[in-house]
Amino acid sequence: MNRLDGQTALTKDESAWASGHSIAEHTIRKPMAEVDTNNSIISREVQISNKMGLHARPAMQFVDQANKFTSRITVCKNEQCVNAKSIMELLLLAATAGTKLVIQAQGDDALPAVETLVKLVESKFGEE
Repeated sequence: MNRLDGQTALTKDESAWASGHSIAEHTIRKPMAEVDTNNSIISREVQISNKMGLHARPAMQFVDQANKFTSRITVCKNEQCVNAKSIMELLLLAATAGTKLVIQAQGDDALPAVETLVKLVESKFGEE
């Protein structure tokens, strides 16, 4: 089976996740490497600095921006990695003020995707 992004085969967990199983069953994924030039994987750590953390409004802004890109984008908190294009999965991270997250992307537009999302987090989602 081909990956959703056309790169390689899906893992068993990714295949189940992509087929519509519940989010809770498939939110733990291994973080991608920091930079892998062969597969265009870009990774950057950010810290949530707005007072209210990653609540519904900033999470939706994040998802809206992530969905503008074709790359596979994940956000990781410790070892828990979620699909950055899903509001429900992003909210499962429960990222409060001070939480460190890793934004990762793989695909043709991975670099601009990560840069855009980092800029959004660093702007405190326009809340302050």
